[in-house]
Amino acid sequence: MLSSSGIYKIICIKNKKVYIGSAVDLQKRKREHFSSLKAKTHFNRYLQSCFNMYGEQSFIFEIVLYCEKEFLLLNEEEQIKIHDSFNNGFNLVEKPSKNMLGFKHAEESKKKMSDSGKQRGRHKYSCSLSTKDVQEIRQKFFNGTRVSALSKEYNVHRKTIKECVYLKSYSDIKCEIEGYSEMLKEIHEQRNNGKRPRSSGWKHTEDFIERFRISVTGPKQYARKLSDEQVKDIRKEKEKGSTCRDLAQKYNVNQNTISRICRRLIYSEIL
Repeated sequence: MLSSSGIYKIICIKNKKVYIGSAVDLQKRKREHFSSLKAKTHFNRYLQSCFNMYGEQSFIFEIVLYCEKEFLLLNEEEQIKIHDSFNNGFNLVEKPSKNMLGFKHAEESKKKMSDSGKQRGRHKYSCSLSTKDVQEIRQKFFNGTRVSALSKEYNVHRKTIKECVYLKSYSDIKCEIEGYSEMLKEIHEQRNNGKRPRSSGWKHTEDFIERFRISVTGPKQYARKLSDEQVKDIRKEKEKGSTCRDLAQKYNVNQNTISRICRRLIYSEIL
């Protein structure tokens, strides 16, 4: 492969999805991609997840075209559209705004970035998680998802997840989940008492469960398709011998809903 600038694509032969990129040194860029994919540290979470699933043998690196450096972005955007790799591929953006490959910062800029990274802390410099990822991870952790499961889902180290959910990293992203700080305090207290609060089988205290229920539940009547009178009529008609199928067609719901209504698994507050 010639060490020259141009547009390339990474193809997953299993699902035919494509990643389009540009590089001032195609050979170097190929090494960088596959090195980070093998190390499970690739910046593109979707490409990494697919690589983990199918393995290196299922991915091909191909040169689309050669071009001068000043035309890289223009050609990259065109090829993303041609291959539809933004909507049906691995590309995260439809219109690449800038290309940093081959670009070298001035010494003054390097020093500023280094100082900024030190101020943010050693766990922040890589920013492997986006703001959206951090918010989703904390919400899922609050809802009961374990650190190990989140680590697999977001394809990052467990330590990264742990420090994120315990607010030791990404501190610039404010956690606005009601009851979150109380949950962390309770976990800390449980551990001080020799318990493992996030392990399998552990249960929240009744007081915490009630506070959690109040914080996450609200008026959801708007989502219900049936009125109180309809629910009462369904139960009466079922007792008289109507089938779930007939009732489902009559009230425009599925049969499982009818069955659950009659067994009082839902709408149980309606007598």
